[in-house]
Amino acid sequence: AVQLESISNTGSGLGGQVSTDVGLHQAVHFEPAKYLWALLYHLLGMRALLSIIAAIYFLPVLYVLAIAPGHGPQAFGFHLIFVLCYSLYPSVLEAASHDLRPFTLLLPFFSLALFSLLFKRKRWEVLLLFNLLFTAREEALVLGLGIVLIAFVMRGRWRTSNLNSLPWALLLNWGAWMVATMAYYLWTGYETVPPADLLRYIAKLSAFPIWLAAIAVLGGVAALLLLVRRRTADYGRVVLVLLALSCMALLPALRDFRGMSPGAVGLKVLYNQWHSIAPRIALLSLVPLWLGTTSAIRQRQIVWGQAALALVFLIFSTLPFPDAATSRIKLFRQRQANAANILAFGRSVDPYETAVLCDLDAYQAVCHIDKVRVYERWPHWIIPGEARFFPGNASHVPQFVDEEADYVVMGTASADVLIPLLSRSSARLDTLSVSDLFLILEVKRE
Repeated sequence: AVQLESISNTGSGLGGQVSTDVGLHQAVHFEPAKYLWALLYHLLGMRALLSIIAAIYFLPVLYVLAIAPGHGPQAFGFHLIFVLCYSLYPSVLEAASHDLRPFTLLLPFFSLALFSLLFKRKRWEVLLLFNLLFTAREEALVLGLGIVLIAFVMRGRWRTSNLNSLPWALLLNWGAWMVATMAYYLWTGYETVPPADLLRYIAKLSAFPIWLAAIAVLGGVAALLLLVRRRTADYGRVVLVLLALSCMALLPALRDFRGMSPGAVGLKVLYNQWHSIAPRIALLSLVPLWLGTTSAIRQRQIVWGQAALALVFLIFSTLPFPDAATSRIKLFRQRQANAANILAFGRSVDPYETAVLCDLDAYQAVCHIDKVRVYERWPHWIIPGEARFFPGNASHVPQFVDEEADYVVMGTASADVLIPLLSRSSARLDTLSVSDLFLILEVKRE
Protein backbone atom coordinates (compact mmCIF):
# COMPACT_ATOMS: atom_id res chain seq x y z
CA ALA A 1 0.00 0.00 0.00
CA VAL A 2 2.86 2.38 0.78
CA GLN A 3 4.52 1.74 -2.60
CA LEU A 4 1.15 2.11 -4.32
CA GLU A 5 0.60 5.47 -2.63
CA SER A 6 3.90 6.73 -4.06
CA ILE A 7 2.61 6.30 -7.64
CA SER A 8 -1.10 6.62 -6.90
CA ASN A 9 -1.39 9.70 -4.69
CA THR A 10 -4.60 10.70 -6.43
CA GLY A 11 -8.18 11.19 -5.42
CA SER A 12 -9.62 13.53 -2.82
CA GLY A 13 -9.44 13.84 0.93
CA LEU A 14 -12.15 14.33 3.53
CA GLY A 15 -12.20 18.09 2.96
CA GLY A 16 -12.35 17.69 -0.82
CA GLN A 17 -8.61 18.26 -1.30
CA VAL A 18 -7.36 17.12 -4.69
CA SER A 19 -4.06 15.26 -4.69
CA THR A 20 -0.83 17.08 -5.46
CA ASP A 21 2.37 15.61 -6.85
CA VAL A 22 4.42 16.00 -3.69
CA GLY A 23 5.17 12.32 -3.07
CA LEU A 24 4.63 9.65 -0.47
CA HIS A 25 4.82 11.65 2.77
CA GLN A 26 2.80 14.71 1.71
CA ALA A 27 -0.03 12.70 0.19
CA VAL A 28 -3.73 13.48 -0.05
CA HIS A 29 -4.64 11.14 2.84
CA PHE A 30 -3.62 11.37 6.49
CA GLU A 31 -2.59 7.76 7.21
CA PRO A 32 0.01 7.38 10.00
CA ALA A 33 -0.53 3.58 9.94
CA LYS A 34 1.24 3.32 6.57
CA TYR A 35 4.63 3.76 8.25
CA LEU A 36 4.00 0.83 10.59
CA TRP A 37 2.88 -1.26 7.61
CA ALA A 38 6.07 -0.37 5.73
CA LEU A 39 8.15 -1.46 8.72
CA LEU A 40 6.27 -4.76 9.09
CA TYR A 41 6.64 -5.42 5.35
CA HIS A 42 10.38 -4.75 5.55
CA LEU A 43 10.88 -6.98 8.60
CA LEU A 44 8.40 -9.80 7.94
CA GLY A 45 7.53 -9.79 4.23
CA MET A 46 4.24 -9.78 2.34
CA ARG A 47 2.70 -13.03 3.64
CA ALA A 48 3.20 -12.12 7.28
CA LEU A 49 1.82 -8.63 6.65
CA LEU A 50 -1.29 -10.07 4.98
CA SER A 51 -1.82 -12.35 7.99
CA ILE A 52 -1.44 -9.44 10.41
CA ILE A 53 -3.92 -7.26 8.49
CA ALA A 54 -6.45 -10.11 8.36
CA ALA A 55 -6.03 -10.66 12.11
CA ILE A 56 -6.63 -6.95 12.78
CA TYR A 57 -9.68 -6.94 10.53
CA PHE A 58 -11.32 -9.77 12.50
CA LEU A 59 -10.08 -8.59 15.90
CA PRO A 60 -13.39 -6.84 16.82
CA VAL A 61 -15.39 -10.09 16.81
CA LEU A 62 -12.76 -11.82 18.95
CA TYR A 63 -12.84 -8.81 21.26
CA VAL A 64 -16.62 -9.07 21.61
CA LEU A 65 -16.42 -12.77 22.48
CA ALA A 66 -13.74 -12.03 25.08
CA ILE A 67 -15.40 -9.10 26.87
CA ALA A 68 -19.15 -9.62 26.41
CA PRO A 69 -20.93 -10.97 29.47
CA GLY A 70 -22.53 -14.30 28.57
CA HIS A 71 -25.66 -14.70 30.64
CA GLY A 72 -27.31 -17.83 29.31
CA PRO A 73 -27.37 -19.60 25.95
CA GLN A 74 -29.40 -16.84 24.29
CA ALA A 75 -26.67 -14.22 24.91
CA PHE A 76 -24.00 -16.65 23.73
CA GLY A 77 -26.08 -17.37 20.61
CA PHE A 78 -26.42 -13.66 19.83
CA HIS A 79 -22.68 -13.00 20.15
CA LEU A 80 -21.79 -16.06 18.07
CA ILE A 81 -24.22 -15.13 15.27
CA PHE A 82 -22.96 -11.53 15.36
CA VAL A 83 -19.47 -12.91 14.71
CA LEU A 84 -20.89 -14.76 11.69
CA CYS A 85 -22.62 -11.60 10.38
CA TYR A 86 -19.40 -9.60 10.65
CA SER A 87 -17.29 -12.35 9.07
CA LEU A 88 -19.66 -13.45 6.29
CA TYR A 89 -20.43 -10.03 4.85
CA PRO A 90 -19.71 -10.46 1.10
CA SER A 91 -17.09 -7.69 0.90
CA VAL A 92 -14.91 -9.19 3.66
CA LEU A 93 -12.67 -11.19 1.30
CA GLU A 94 -11.82 -8.06 -0.66
CA ALA A 95 -11.65 -5.69 2.31
CA ALA A 96 -9.16 -7.80 4.27
CA SER A 97 -6.79 -8.44 1.35
CA HIS A 98 -7.32 -5.87 -1.42
CA ASP A 99 -4.31 -3.55 -1.74
CA LEU A 100 -3.60 -3.10 1.98
CA ARG A 101 -4.53 0.56 2.12
CA PRO A 102 -4.85 1.87 5.71
CA PHE A 103 -8.52 2.60 4.89
CA THR A 104 -9.01 -1.10 5.68
CA LEU A 105 -8.41 -0.30 9.36
CA LEU A 106 -11.27 2.21 9.69
CA LEU A 107 -14.04 -0.31 10.33
CA PRO A 108 -12.17 -2.63 12.77
CA PHE A 109 -10.71 0.27 14.79
CA PHE A 110 -14.10 2.00 14.94
CA SER A 111 -15.71 -1.28 16.04
CA LEU A 112 -13.12 -1.80 18.78
CA ALA A 113 -13.64 1.73 20.15
CA LEU A 114 -17.43 1.29 20.02
CA PHE A 115 -17.42 -2.06 21.81
CA SER A 116 -15.08 -0.80 24.53
CA LEU A 117 -17.66 1.89 25.30
CA LEU A 118 -20.73 -0.35 25.11
CA PHE A 119 -19.21 -2.96 27.43
CA LYS A 120 -17.82 -0.31 29.85
CA ARG A 121 -14.16 -1.24 29.62
CA LYS A 122 -11.42 0.49 31.60
CA ARG A 123 -10.65 4.12 30.83
CA TRP A 124 -7.15 3.49 29.43
CA GLU A 125 -8.49 0.75 27.17
CA VAL A 126 -11.19 2.98 25.70
CA LEU A 127 -8.72 5.82 25.11
CA LEU A 128 -6.19 3.49 23.48
CA LEU A 129 -8.71 2.02 21.05
CA PHE A 130 -10.22 5.44 20.36
CA ASN A 131 -6.83 6.91 19.41
CA LEU A 132 -6.00 3.91 17.22
CA LEU A 133 -8.91 4.91 14.99
CA PHE A 134 -7.17 8.12 13.87
CA THR A 135 -4.11 6.30 12.54
CA ALA A 136 -6.18 4.81 9.68
CA ARG A 137 -7.30 7.81 7.65
CA GLU A 138 -8.70 11.33 7.95
CA GLU A 139 -12.31 10.03 7.78
CA ALA A 140 -11.71 8.90 11.37
CA LEU A 141 -12.51 12.49 12.41
CA VAL A 142 -16.17 11.88 11.48
CA LEU A 143 -16.32 8.38 12.99
CA GLY A 144 -14.44 9.56 16.07
CA LEU A 145 -16.95 12.35 16.63
CA GLY A 146 -19.63 9.65 16.56
CA ILE A 147 -17.76 7.77 19.30
CA VAL A 148 -17.58 10.96 21.38
CA LEU A 149 -21.34 11.47 20.96
CA ILE A 150 -21.99 7.87 21.98
CA ALA A 151 -19.81 8.38 25.07
CA PHE A 152 -21.95 11.36 26.12
CA VAL A 153 -25.09 9.31 25.45
CA MET A 154 -23.77 6.49 27.66
CA ARG A 155 -22.54 8.83 30.39
CA GLY A 156 -25.53 8.24 32.63
CA ARG A 157 -24.68 4.53 32.87
CA TRP A 158 -21.22 5.24 34.29
CA ARG A 159 -21.57 5.83 37.99
CA THR A 160 -17.91 6.33 38.90
CA SER A 161 -16.42 9.82 38.60
CA ASN A 162 -13.49 8.31 36.68
CA LEU A 163 -15.71 7.17 33.82
CA ASN A 164 -18.00 10.19 34.04
CA SER A 165 -15.16 12.36 32.75
CA LEU A 166 -14.35 9.93 29.92
CA PRO A 167 -16.50 11.70 27.27
CA TRP A 168 -14.60 14.93 27.88
CA ALA A 169 -11.29 13.09 27.64
CA LEU A 170 -12.39 11.57 24.33
CA LEU A 171 -13.46 14.99 23.05
CA LEU A 172 -10.06 16.42 24.02
CA ASN A 173 -8.29 13.61 22.16
CA TRP A 174 -10.53 14.17 19.14
CA GLY A 175 -9.60 17.87 19.15
CA ALA A 176 -5.90 17.00 19.25
CA TRP A 177 -6.27 14.73 16.20
CA MET A 178 -8.25 17.45 14.41
CA VAL A 179 -5.38 19.89 14.99
CA ALA A 180 -2.84 17.26 13.86
CA THR A 181 -4.81 16.59 10.68
CA MET A 182 -5.14 20.29 9.87
CA ALA A 183 -1.41 20.78 10.49
CA TYR A 184 -0.65 17.86 8.19
CA TYR A 185 -2.67 19.32 5.33
CA LEU A 186 -1.12 22.75 5.82
CA TRP A 187 2.32 21.07 5.67
CA THR A 188 1.40 19.31 2.43
CA GLY A 189 0.48 22.64 0.87
CA TYR A 190 -3.31 22.40 1.03
CA GLU A 191 -5.03 25.60 2.03
CA THR A 192 -8.01 24.16 3.82
CA VAL A 193 -10.55 24.94 6.50
CA PRO A 194 -11.96 21.44 7.17
CA PRO A 195 -15.54 22.29 8.28
CA ALA A 196 -16.23 24.62 5.34
CA ASP A 197 -14.45 22.43 2.79
CA LEU A 198 -16.25 19.34 4.06
CA LEU A 199 -19.65 20.98 3.52
CA ARG A 200 -18.68 22.08 0.00
CA TYR A 201 -17.39 18.58 -0.74
CA ILE A 202 -20.63 16.94 0.41
CA ALA A 203 -22.69 19.41 -1.63
CA LYS A 204 -20.81 18.39 -4.82
CA LEU A 205 -21.04 14.66 -4.27
CA SER A 206 -24.37 13.91 -5.84
CA ALA A 207 -27.00 15.19 -8.20
CA PHE A 208 -29.65 13.53 -6.00
CA PRO A 209 -31.00 16.35 -3.77
CA ILE A 210 -33.72 14.02 -2.51
CA TRP A 211 -31.08 11.65 -1.09
CA LEU A 212 -29.28 14.51 0.59
CA ALA A 213 -32.54 15.88 1.96
CA ALA A 214 -33.48 12.45 3.34
CA ILE A 215 -30.10 12.16 5.05
CA ALA A 216 -30.46 15.67 6.49
CA VAL A 217 -33.92 14.78 7.83
CA LEU A 218 -32.61 11.55 9.37
CA GLY A 219 -29.73 13.41 10.99
CA GLY A 220 -32.10 16.03 12.34
CA VAL A 221 -34.46 13.44 13.77
CA ALA A 222 -31.55 11.58 15.38
CA ALA A 223 -30.25 14.80 16.94
CA LEU A 224 -33.73 15.65 18.21
CA LEU A 225 -34.14 12.25 19.84
CA LEU A 226 -30.66 12.37 21.31
CA LEU A 227 -30.83 15.86 22.75
CA VAL A 228 -34.51 16.46 23.55
CA ARG A 229 -36.41 13.23 24.24
CA ARG A 230 -35.15 12.04 27.58
CA ARG A 231 -37.43 9.00 27.42
CA THR A 232 -35.32 7.47 24.67
CA ALA A 233 -33.20 4.68 26.15
CA ASP A 234 -29.41 5.16 26.09
CA TYR A 235 -28.89 2.15 23.82
CA GLY A 236 -31.65 3.36 21.51
CA ARG A 237 -29.78 6.64 21.12
CA VAL A 238 -26.58 4.75 20.32
CA VAL A 239 -28.44 2.91 17.55
CA LEU A 240 -29.58 6.25 16.13
CA VAL A 241 -26.03 7.64 16.19
CA LEU A 242 -24.73 4.57 14.34
CA LEU A 243 -27.47 4.85 11.70
CA ALA A 244 -26.66 8.54 11.22
CA LEU A 245 -22.96 7.68 10.82
CA SER A 246 -23.91 4.99 8.32
CA CYS A 247 -25.78 7.59 6.24
CA MET A 248 -22.78 9.92 6.35
CA ALA A 249 -20.49 7.09 5.25
CA LEU A 250 -22.77 6.54 2.27
CA LEU A 251 -22.38 10.12 1.02
CA PRO A 252 -19.09 9.64 -0.88
CA ALA A 253 -20.59 6.64 -2.69
CA LEU A 254 -23.46 8.66 -4.15
CA ARG A 255 -21.16 10.06 -6.81
CA ASP A 256 -20.30 6.54 -7.98
CA PHE A 257 -23.94 5.44 -8.00
CA ARG A 258 -25.07 7.96 -10.63
CA GLY A 259 -26.93 6.27 -13.45
CA MET A 260 -26.82 2.84 -11.79
CA SER A 261 -29.88 0.66 -11.33
CA PRO A 262 -31.03 -0.19 -7.77
CA GLY A 263 -29.82 -3.77 -8.27
CA ALA A 264 -26.36 -2.60 -9.30
CA VAL A 265 -26.20 -0.27 -6.29
CA GLY A 266 -27.18 -3.17 -4.02
CA LEU A 267 -24.37 -5.33 -5.42
CA LYS A 268 -21.91 -2.47 -4.88
CA VAL A 269 -22.77 -2.07 -1.19
CA LEU A 270 -22.53 -5.84 -0.74
CA TYR A 271 -19.29 -6.58 -2.56
CA ASN A 272 -17.23 -3.38 -2.74
CA GLN A 273 -14.91 -2.71 0.19
CA TRP A 274 -15.32 1.09 -0.11
CA HIS A 275 -19.08 1.24 -0.53
CA SER A 276 -19.88 -1.48 2.01
CA ILE A 277 -18.55 0.46 5.01
CA ALA A 278 -21.92 2.26 5.38
CA PRO A 279 -24.07 -0.89 5.79
CA ARG A 280 -21.39 -2.45 7.96
CA ILE A 281 -21.51 0.47 10.38
CA ALA A 282 -25.29 0.02 10.47
CA LEU A 283 -24.72 -3.69 11.17
CA LEU A 284 -22.83 -2.75 14.35
CA SER A 285 -26.07 -1.28 15.74
CA LEU A 286 -27.20 -4.86 16.44
CA VAL A 287 -24.98 -4.87 19.54
CA PRO A 288 -26.54 -1.84 21.33
CA LEU A 289 -29.97 -3.02 20.14
CA TRP A 290 -29.33 -6.33 21.94
CA LEU A 291 -27.93 -4.67 25.05
CA GLY A 292 -30.98 -2.43 25.32
CA THR A 293 -33.46 -5.30 25.02
CA THR A 294 -34.64 -6.96 28.24
CA SER A 295 -37.65 -8.91 26.97
CA ALA A 296 -36.84 -12.59 26.37
CA ILE A 297 -39.26 -12.69 23.42
CA ARG A 298 -37.63 -9.66 21.78
CA GLN A 299 -34.20 -11.15 22.38
CA ARG A 300 -35.21 -14.34 20.58
CA GLN A 301 -36.55 -12.27 17.71
CA ILE A 302 -33.23 -10.41 17.43
CA VAL A 303 -31.26 -13.68 17.48
CA TRP A 304 -33.39 -15.26 14.76
CA GLY A 305 -33.41 -12.08 12.68
CA GLN A 306 -29.63 -11.88 12.93
CA ALA A 307 -29.36 -15.57 11.96
CA ALA A 308 -31.44 -14.88 8.84
CA LEU A 309 -29.13 -11.96 8.01
CA ALA A 310 -26.05 -14.18 8.36
CA LEU A 311 -27.67 -16.73 6.04
CA VAL A 312 -28.29 -14.02 3.42
CA PHE A 313 -24.64 -12.94 3.61
CA LEU A 314 -23.52 -16.56 3.23
CA ILE A 315 -25.72 -17.02 0.15
CA PHE A 316 -24.38 -13.88 -1.53
CA SER A 317 -20.80 -14.98 -0.77
CA THR A 318 -21.11 -18.55 -2.03
CA LEU A 319 -23.55 -18.38 -4.97
CA PRO A 320 -22.93 -16.64 -8.32
CA PHE A 321 -24.81 -13.40 -8.90
CA PRO A 322 -25.27 -11.11 -11.91
CA ASP A 323 -22.03 -9.17 -11.47
CA ALA A 324 -19.87 -12.32 -11.65
CA ALA A 325 -19.90 -15.64 -13.43
CA THR A 326 -18.94 -17.47 -10.29
CA SER A 327 -19.24 -17.09 -6.52
CA ARG A 328 -17.04 -14.66 -4.62
CA ILE A 329 -15.36 -17.41 -2.60
CA LYS A 330 -14.57 -19.44 -5.73
CA LEU A 331 -13.40 -16.32 -7.54
CA PHE A 332 -11.11 -15.49 -4.61
CA ARG A 333 -9.57 -18.98 -4.78
CA GLN A 334 -9.02 -18.65 -8.53
CA ARG A 335 -7.28 -15.32 -8.02
CA GLN A 336 -5.02 -16.90 -5.40
CA ALA A 337 -3.92 -19.59 -7.84
CA ASN A 338 -3.38 -17.07 -10.65
CA ALA A 339 -1.52 -14.64 -8.41
CA ALA A 340 0.88 -17.37 -7.28
CA ASN A 341 2.66 -17.23 -10.67
CA ILE A 342 3.39 -13.52 -10.67
CA LEU A 343 4.25 -13.50 -6.96
CA ALA A 344 6.81 -16.27 -7.65
CA PHE A 345 8.11 -14.25 -10.60
CA GLY A 346 8.48 -11.15 -8.40
CA ARG A 347 10.54 -13.11 -5.87
CA SER A 348 12.73 -14.69 -8.56
CA VAL A 349 14.17 -11.52 -10.11
CA ASP A 350 16.88 -9.22 -8.74
CA PRO A 351 15.03 -6.13 -7.45
CA TYR A 352 18.09 -3.92 -8.03
CA GLU A 353 19.09 -5.09 -11.52
CA THR A 354 15.66 -5.66 -13.12
CA ALA A 355 13.34 -3.18 -14.85
CA VAL A 356 9.64 -4.03 -15.15
CA LEU A 357 6.66 -2.46 -16.87
CA CYS A 358 3.33 -3.41 -15.29
CA ASP A 359 -0.24 -2.31 -14.68
CA LEU A 360 -2.02 -1.57 -11.40
CA ASP A 361 -3.43 -5.11 -11.21
CA ALA A 362 0.07 -6.65 -11.19
CA TYR A 363 1.88 -3.89 -9.29
CA GLN A 364 1.64 -5.49 -5.85
CA ALA A 365 3.70 -8.48 -7.04
CA VAL A 366 6.58 -6.32 -8.31
CA CYS A 367 6.35 -3.19 -6.15
CA HIS A 368 9.61 -4.07 -4.38
CA ILE A 369 11.59 -3.73 -7.62
CA ASP A 370 13.48 -0.44 -7.79
CA LYS A 371 12.87 0.29 -11.46
CA VAL A 372 9.20 -0.56 -11.93
CA ARG A 373 6.85 1.55 -14.04
CA VAL A 374 3.04 1.40 -13.93
CA TYR A 375 1.74 2.36 -17.35
CA GLU A 376 -1.45 3.97 -16.01
CA ARG A 377 0.52 6.35 -13.76
CA TRP A 378 4.10 7.28 -14.58
CA PRO A 379 6.23 8.60 -11.67
CA HIS A 380 5.63 12.28 -11.00
CA TRP A 381 9.37 12.96 -10.79
CA ILE A 382 9.68 11.92 -14.47
CA ILE A 383 6.48 13.45 -15.86
CA PRO A 384 5.08 16.22 -13.63
CA GLY A 385 1.42 17.11 -13.55
CA GLU A 386 -1.55 15.45 -15.19
CA ALA A 387 0.48 14.34 -18.22
CA ARG A 388 1.84 11.39 -16.22
CA PHE A 389 -1.54 9.65 -16.37
CA PHE A 390 -2.42 7.36 -19.28
CA PRO A 391 -2.96 8.20 -22.13
CA GLY A 392 -0.96 11.37 -21.57
CA ASN A 393 2.15 9.25 -20.92
CA ALA A 394 1.56 6.91 -23.90
CA SER A 395 4.81 7.84 -25.68
CA HIS A 396 6.89 6.96 -22.62
CA VAL A 397 5.63 3.35 -22.41
CA PRO A 398 7.21 1.94 -25.62
CA GLN A 399 10.29 4.10 -25.01
CA PHE A 400 10.77 2.46 -21.59
CA VAL A 401 10.42 -0.99 -23.19
CA ASP A 402 12.96 -0.12 -25.89
CA GLU A 403 15.55 1.30 -23.51
CA GLU A 404 15.22 -0.28 -20.06
CA ALA A 405 12.47 -2.87 -19.44
CA ASP A 406 13.41 -6.53 -18.95
CA TYR A 407 9.86 -7.79 -18.38
CA VAL A 408 6.24 -6.75 -18.83
CA VAL A 409 3.75 -7.99 -16.22
CA MET A 410 0.06 -7.22 -16.61
CA GLY A 411 -3.46 -8.33 -15.81
CA THR A 412 -5.24 -9.81 -18.80
CA ALA A 413 -7.85 -7.06 -18.48
CA SER A 414 -5.16 -4.57 -19.58
CA ALA A 415 -4.06 -6.58 -22.63
CA ASP A 416 -6.43 -4.84 -25.07
CA VAL A 417 -4.88 -1.49 -24.19
CA LEU A 418 -1.27 -2.39 -23.43
CA ILE A 419 -0.50 -4.89 -26.22
CA PRO A 420 -1.23 -2.39 -29.06
CA LEU A 421 0.88 0.16 -27.19
CA LEU A 422 3.77 -2.30 -26.89
CA SER A 423 3.61 -3.00 -30.62
CA ARG A 424 5.12 0.45 -31.15
CA SER A 425 8.29 -0.81 -29.50
CA SER A 426 11.13 -2.25 -31.59
CA ALA A 427 11.84 -4.93 -28.97
CA ARG A 428 10.59 -8.53 -29.24
CA LEU A 429 8.28 -9.78 -26.51
CA ASP A 430 8.35 -13.47 -25.57
CA THR A 431 5.60 -14.99 -23.46
CA LEU A 432 6.87 -16.47 -20.17
CA SER A 433 3.58 -17.17 -18.41
CA VAL A 434 -0.13 -16.89 -19.22
CA SER A 435 -3.05 -17.49 -16.85
CA ASP A 436 -6.67 -16.45 -16.73
CA LEU A 437 -5.80 -13.22 -14.94
CA PHE A 438 -2.13 -12.39 -15.56
CA LEU A 439 0.42 -12.30 -18.38
CA ILE A 440 4.24 -12.17 -18.10
CA LEU A 441 6.35 -11.18 -21.11
CA GLU A 442 10.15 -11.09 -21.45
CA VAL A 443 11.67 -8.22 -23.43
CA LYS A 444 14.28 -9.22 -26.05
CA ARG A 445 16.28 -6.49 -27.75
CA GLU A 446 18.34 -6.96 -30.89
